[in-house]
Amino acid sequence: MVLFKGWRNELPRVWLPQIVSEEGRLENSTPITLLYLAAALEGEWQKFGPKVAHAQVDDFTGLGESDIRGLMAAFSPHLTGISVYEGTAELARKRIQLFMKIMPGCPVISGGIGITMFGEGLVEYTGADIGFRGDGELVLRDVVSIIGTHGVEGLRNPDIQKQLLELPGVILNIRGEGVAKGVRSNEIPVLPKGAVEQIHFPVSQLETFYNRYPDRPVALMGSRGCPKRCSFCALGVGGYRSRAPSQ
Repeated sequence: MVLFKGWRNELPRVWLPQIVSEEGRLENSTPITLLYLAAALEGEWQKFGPKVAHAQVDDFTGLGESDIRGLMAAFSPHLTGISVYEGTAELARKRIQLFMKIMPGCPVISGGIGITMFGEGLVEYTGADIGFRGDGELVLRDVVSIIGTHGVEGLRNPDIQKQLLELPGVILNIRGEGVAKGVRSNEIPVLPKGAVEQIHFPVSQLETFYNRYPDRPVALMGSRGCPKRCSFCALGVGGYRSRAPSQ
């Protein structure tokens, strides 16, 4: 990939918060999915290439707005990424508005089953600057590499927009200025079964997370996808991909 000419030596900081409701109830994927994304960004797996970012996963369980503000200010991310499910669109919209209020110059990237299924409609509704479809490990690294530390203003650069819109499954909606779709935006990149087996448990990211959140339950991921292909669900995209328990 050809990086934007203004690319700095500093690696961007990518914040991956787990979204939960004001009542503390989990509303989204478990942290393990975000830890896998963090591992992909931090170069844990040879398949995806070298480290392209410093990533931090946080859990909002039991936290109020002031706590969230403190976490975001402490990490000071260049990019924030969240997962959106079909039933969490309104909550995601509120959180994205909050993130943009706290750090107006930090782009918000959205992915997950909801974006994979509903595409530009859900990206526009939630107000995310960028949406990407499919398995996050395949696209997020490229998105982060292109944007780097340039922020929202960088997203308005035609060269950066062009590179982003050439990626499969990427949709732009920079600060609600209108949805822009590339010729490959309807593609849904997925990891094949062999690639899933090459992705190891994100041990270092898990240790970092549980050092900060020692009371959280441990989660494992033994498969991706679903053998069914129901028209109303995105879980069947890419088919069912499992891995042996020994891995």
